Amino acid sequence: MTRYLLTVLLLLSCACSPVTRPTASPPPCPDVLHGQNLWYVAETTLKLRHDGILRIGDTTIPLSGFMVLDTDKRKAKVVILTGLGIKLTALEVGETTKTLLENSPAARNIPHFQRMATLSIRRMFLTDFPLATDYCTRDGDSFLFSGARRRGTLNCRVDRERDFMTHKTFVSGEENWTVEYAGAVSLEGMTLPERILFTDGKGKYSVILQLKEARRQ
Repeated sequence: MTRYLLTVLLLLSCACSPVTRPTASPPPCPDVLHGQNLWYVAETTLKLRHDGILRIGDTTIPLSGFMVLDTDKRKAKVVILTGLGIKLTALEVGETTKTLLENSPAARNIPHFQRMATLSIRRMFLTDFPLATDYCTRDGDSFLFSGARRRGTLNCRVDRERDFMTHKTFVSGEENWTVEYAGAVSLEGMTLPERILFTDGKGKYSVILQLKEARRQ
């Protein structure tokens, strides 16, 4: 009799206990981080020519520039000219380094010009791209990547159809900026942005670049 009662109690206990089911992890985003058409992971050297505009408050400065972009070593050698073709500066920018090669009196007359040029080049072309360790979700026709960088947060939007990054923002106590990539130029299997807009939230300036020429070195 005692054994019967224990069996009944055991069955009732099992029936009343909640069933724990394994929670399936959300499917990872497809691998859009190493596509052959992604210019920033192509491990190649590009020669680029841009026309541009630097806006500082209400002041607009037309610019043009030549860049040798090494996407493997994440370095860029840049010559920046005025809209009239007068050389302002020449510099080499890395992910965390900068070497000033030339600096004209005209460039020195623009407040914080070297800092603005270095930061915008670095963030547009050399750093802060999606990583496999970033949190990834889907939003319509885009993948959204979010991850920690330099005591801040980087958010990137990648077009699902083209594997083309269209937007990224970074927010921290030290930096606050946005980069927008628009248009598309095909170069030997790569898709380059035709237009880039960099907006610095703290420095109150922006840089607009329009791609005029691109080729592999």
